[in-house]
Amino acid sequence: MSVKRIEGWDKIDYPTPLFVKMSIFYAVVLVLSNILASKIIQLGFIFVPAAIILFPLVYIVSDVMTEVYGMRLSLLAIRSNVFMNLLLILVTYIATKLPPAPFSQDMQVAFERIFHFTWRIVLASMVAYYLGDWSNSAVVSRLKVLQNGRNFPLRAWLSSVVGEGVDTLLFITIAFAGSIPGKVLLNMILSQYLFKITYELVCLPITTHVVKWWKRAEGFEVYDYTDNLIKTYRPI
Repeated sequence: MSVKRIEGWDKIDYPTPLFVKMSIFYAVVLVLSNILASKIIQLGFIFVPAAIILFPLVYIVSDVMTEVYGMRLSLLAIRSNVFMNLLLILVTYIATKLPPAPFSQDMQVAFERIFHFTWRIVLASMVAYYLGDWSNSAVVSRLKVLQNGRNFPLRAWLSSVVGEGVDTLLFITIAFAGSIPGKVLLNMILSQYLFKITYELVCLPITTHVVKWWKRAEGFEVYDYTDNLIKTYRPI
């Protein structure tokens, strides 16, 4: 099947069934990552949230989504995911405040410890995810036009370097600055960042294969040609 080239970021006016499926997976991965973040694990001499095993998939999906559907639908999914994350926080907060059954007091304590979100963690998660994933998608979108669609692995890798860098720096700084020593803060930023981009580099052959399959399945791919780059790439 040939792949139709669609130019212009506003030419896909509605999501396709495959886009909806990808968006659902995208949101589930993000929500699960935020739940797993409550557990800290040790990898060698570094300590990272358990979400590290899953969260890089958010940026891999973002690469595929922007490469196939363009910046407009990618931003739609990103903003929807921010809402899903806020919904998770709101629902779990309400659940922790509901009175537990008399026989489940121990479970209530464990539940509160797992789903205890401080305002700093919430702010860090929202800002870091939104600006990090937006940066990731913007790099994919712009490089695709500059490269005329060639060399997807390079732009997928570079976008992850930028997006994961923005995400990691913002999240750890906003969430922990002032509460842990500066050396520990720097170690957390560097170790998590290196782990994430290495994770995505290892997965790059799979990501490339998925992109090729997805384009053939949809029968099109979007190039974000536009004279108004501010409109296309603005983060709000």
